[in-house]
Amino acid sequence: MRDDLNALPRPPTEGVRWVPPDQWHVTLAFMGDGDAEAVTAALDSMAADPALAVVGPRVLRIGRRVVAAPVGGLGGLARTVCSRLGADTDRPFLGHITLGRLRNDARCPLVGRPLAAVFDVNEVELVASVTAPSGARHSRLATYSLTGTGSADS
Repeated sequence: MRDDLNALPRPPTEGVRWVPPDQWHVTLAFMGDGDAEAVTAALDSMAADPALAVVGPRVLRIGRRVVAAPVGGLGGLARTVCSRLGADTDRPFLGHITLGRLRNDARCPLVGRPLAAVFDVNEVELVASVTAPSGARHSRLATYSLTGTGSADS
């Protein structure tokens, strides 16, 4: 799947800041400035099944500023994580991998480009995100294996 995303052309484009491949991820839940120890404790006892993520069918624009590869099949897992963390589970989940960020209503040549891939999701990572003018940087705090003891369906 990374090879498929890496194969997408990302030429220098006015108003487009490409997200580096080492920062690509699917966010299941945002916790803001939550207590990392409390979040870790909540996720330590999480039971969820592995999932199959489906990327595509084409690159899309989310709102005015995000160019993304849509990712389906993770709705149940996202609900499980949100439930464990006490986060909002009523909000619709839109799984995606952010490929680029747009400024000033810029146009992106990738929007609408066909894309299809699948990948297994066997673990969830707790990640700290620090934003900067050059873009967000993510660092892994903990990893949780999906053991197949839950009911995280899509």
